[in-house]
Amino acid sequence: MKGVVLDFDVKSNEGILRADDGRRYAFNADACKNDVPLAGCAVDFEESFGAVSDVFVTSVPKSVLADRLFWFLFSFRGRISRDAFLAFLAGAICIFPLLTVFAAFSPVVLFLIFLAVYIGSCVAVKRFHDTGTSGWWIGAVLFVSICVLAVLTEVLSLPFRSPILIYAVLTLYGLLVLFCLYSCFAKGDIGENAYGKEPASCRTIRLK
Repeated sequence: MKGVVLDFDVKSNEGILRADDGRRYAFNADACKNDVPLAGCAVDFEESFGAVSDVFVTSVPKSVLADRLFWFLFSFRGRISRDAFLAFLAGAICIFPLLTVFAAFSPVVLFLIFLAVYIGSCVAVKRFHDTGTSGWWIGAVLFVSICVLAVLTEVLSLPFRSPILIYAVLTLYGLLVLFCLYSCFAKGDIGENAYGKEPASCRTIRLK
């Protein structure tokens, strides 16, 4: 049967769809097979004695796509797959040189830098979530990066400064970066973890 999703609550995993014959059916996220069945999505599904199963999203409205893009770029919540993260990196590699040229002639260069760091952090945090890792590790890397830069440029002076201390801080920074790189490219958790259901299905977006 074919129909349209009227409402879907990502917190409760419950939704309502209307079939082409006008009848309405309640369904659960566990019945979905290929996508997030947000309101407005056209679906194909099986129905037996009022129970809905094998829900497939066949088309997604532009408004839903816009909402997903906003969530992907600007939200720290939920999980994304390794494939989605790699696609983001490929896009960033293509767009970053253009942004760099634009920023060189723009009076809002600091805003552009902040926006790029924020978007990158949002995407990386969701990738961390997919591996069961807290996104606060990225905050730790950014904090240590600022401290290292401040010390090396002598903006921040330490009570005692020795080569051993500098090497220790740089080693800590290197370990944090390696851990973050591992978390970005590691295989995601199968099934639900503390940050939500696994991506690439209608269980992708979580608000926990």
